[in-house]
Amino acid sequence: MRTTADPGGPEPRAAQPAPRPAAQPAARAVQASWIEPAPWQVAAVRRESGDVVTLDLTPPEPFEFLPGQFNMLYLAGIGEVPISISGDPRANTEVLHTIRDVGPVTKALCALRPGQQVGVRGPYGTSWPVAAAAGGDLVIIAGGIGLPPLRPALYQALTTRPTCCSLSSSPPGGAGSTWMCR
Repeated sequence: MRTTADPGGPEPRAAQPAPRPAAQPAARAVQASWIEPAPWQVAAVRRESGDVVTLDLTPPEPFEFLPGQFNMLYLAGIGEVPISISGDPRANTEVLHTIRDVGPVTKALCALRPGQQVGVRGPYGTSWPVAAAAGGDLVIIAGGIGLPPLRPALYQALTTRPTCCSLSSSPPGGAGSTWMCR
């Protein structure tokens, strides 16, 4: 394609895509986990407030994530929503998601009971750069339902900063949540 700024000369040739190597079986399995939700079991449900619930989900195999990442939670026939992971990144046998009931999918997720299953895809997204705060002060400020997505960053900071001196909080999603670390 020519532009008015480049009126002459031959048109450049489109680059030919490089041949793709054959996919390995393990690579196909990883790709499938990003496409199809895996069934995870609800291990526990904690009512945090009138419209907020924390689901303790058990993955079918060890699960790793970084602070700030999220999963897609799916209920057949209802839908799928992105929900931040709100637990400790070191606990690969339980994965927490704190959810506010604001629509049809989150309402159904908040109604789940232990033993039921939910489809999960992920983790997705980039992480909080907690390691970049090493040697400096760290301030985490959040209110209401904004605190649960930051909890993994706080857990990581507490793990990597043994000089933390005070920590206090009201229930996740509750008013007046305060977390202090020096």
